Amino acid sequence: MQLEQRLININYLIIDTSSPPKYHSTLARVQELFTVSHIRSRIEFSQGRLISEYSLYKLSMPRSDLTAFDATSLSEPLSDSDLVSEYWPEGFPLDVCHLVLMKTSATNIAPASDQQGPVLKNEKGQRDVIQAPKKYSTSALVGHSQDKVQVHILNGCPEKAVGPPIGLFHPVFDSFQQRIDSKSFEATPFQLEQTVQLITACQCLYNTETGSKGRIESLMPILDPLLGFQIRVQEITGTKSDGVISSAYGAYYMIMEVMNEIGTGKSDPSTQGAVAYAKYWGGARLEWLRQQCCCPSFILAIAGPWMCILGAVMLKDPVIQPLTPFLAIANNPRSVLQTKVIAKTFASLAASLSELDEFYRAFRNVGRRIDRTRFQPYVREFTRGGQQVIIKYKNSEPDKAVFRASAHPKQGETYRIIVKFTESYNLTAHRLLEKSGLAPRLFFPEGLDDLKRVGQRIMIVMEEVLGYDLSKT
Repeated sequence: MQLEQRLININYLIIDTSSPPKYHSTLARVQELFTVSHIRSRIEFSQGRLISEYSLYKLSMPRSDLTAFDATSLSEPLSDSDLVSEYWPEGFPLDVCHLVLMKTSATNIAPASDQQGPVLKNEKGQRDVIQAPKKYSTSALVGHSQDKVQVHILNGCPEKAVGPPIGLFHPVFDSFQQRIDSKSFEATPFQLEQTVQLITACQCLYNTETGSKGRIESLMPILDPLLGFQIRVQEITGTKSDGVISSAYGAYYMIMEVMNEIGTGKSDPSTQGAVAYAKYWGGARLEWLRQQCCCPSFILAIAGPWMCILGAVMLKDPVIQPLTPFLAIANNPRSVLQTKVIAKTFASLAASLSELDEFYRAFRNVGRRIDRTRFQPYVREFTRGGQQVIIKYKNSEPDKAVFRASAHPKQGETYRIIVKFTESYNLTAHRLLEKSGLAPRLFFPEGLDDLKRVGQRIMIVMEEVLGYDLSKT
């Protein structure tokens, strides 16, 4: 733990069009550098100015060799959502220049040519979806089928409206579920005490007839300290949820929907929360943030003495998926541990909200910074033969967690790969078929000890085999 807290130097060159390159060094804590956006924020703090008009490039050149630096040798600029561990897995050596900051116009920042088509298609699709819900109120959206209003919110209703696992696009959802499954993670005594009060309040809702105002007033004083954030009611055009947790500049960490009983109203609170997510995040004032990330949020759905926690991301279509089943927020004579289960769930949610708070703090509403990788999985590296290999995604298979990509090893040429995320996989069978030339080469995992789970799925990387679809010939 002591190693994680240490201070390191980030060394970088700043290149302006009107002056020669200048060498700088900025102190940072290792545990604060999760994505490239955190490096950008640290440099902005050190420089005392915004650097939104600069692109960041990785550079691993000894300081003594900088006199021979050639800017034309730089590869593609880093994305703000890229993980620091992808590009600096061994840390930041002292006498090496790690970064180049080059001033460019927004129009010069473009995605790689093999990514441009799918990315622009996703961006257009997202704009179409966001514009559609604005024509309807939340209740109208819930009361009609998605086919009628032509709004595609992928929350599993109807059956075909299913998106890829949301855990592929941000780690906060996996960490939420991992804490719940962990035997070492527990709620604090204070969180247990608040949970007992919440159980009492939820059971009292059976006889509450005062409507939304009454039930929210009963829960707010308990949920605020339990989650560590203030829940407030925020109304936008056509939408007013029972409560939201948001940042000062508008990012939504959580949306809450509450009902007195299951079956009251026009739909269940999880469906209302899904629609509210699309409408809250679809506002014009948050376009700058939608262009930089996948907008991860939680949805807390409560119906009488029952609750469900869902996660949501904004891809081409809003994708909403349950992270827990509907849990009874009530005393259960058959399970004396029920209170601890509920408290642990809320404790994990509180930790996840803090993670989102840290995540969104790295973004700035300045410049025109568009992250073309926000529709892609956040895992962008794997290990092959002891060597780190960077993944650059191209496009995905429709309705599948399968992605075409290119692999970029530190040494050697790039090659085409398929990255798939599956609930189970028979590595032995694949290796057997591979030896007989009946299956593509399997690059990752190299063995059972290398298994990596992302979005509750096993990550598989294999050779892309070019061929023809015989069904279309």
